[in-house]
Amino acid sequence: MALVFGAATSWGAVQTADTVTILKAENLSCGSCAVRIKKALESEPGVTSVEVDIDAGKVTVSHDGKAIQAARVASVVTDAGYPSTVVKTAAKDGSEKEVAKAGDVKKSMGVGCSCCNKN
Repeated sequence: MALVFGAATSWGAVQTADTVTILKAENLSCGSCAVRIKKALESEPGVTSVEVDIDAGKVTVSHDGKAIQAARVASVVTDAGYPSTVVKTAAKDGSEKEVAKAGDVKKSMGVGCSCCNKN
């Protein structure tokens, strides 16, 4: 059974999610990792929902493709301590959009969560 965390963000203005980006994220090991990723992404304008599947190492983000692009979504997750790459970006109508190259956003980092770093 997968451990999945997800919630929609609440914004004062209406946000449109015309794009879904799926990331492969490294070093996901606990609920704190998921919360950290969600908080980082939810602070970005244009992000409307975030779902983190810890077991699969997968992050699914619904967002306004004009406000935030897939490469930026991956960069936010990487900067939060979880090296990530874009697996797929698609419009809500099902058409695929340009996908960032894996090397564009992946960084060499250790586990990003203090819970997992305890000895």
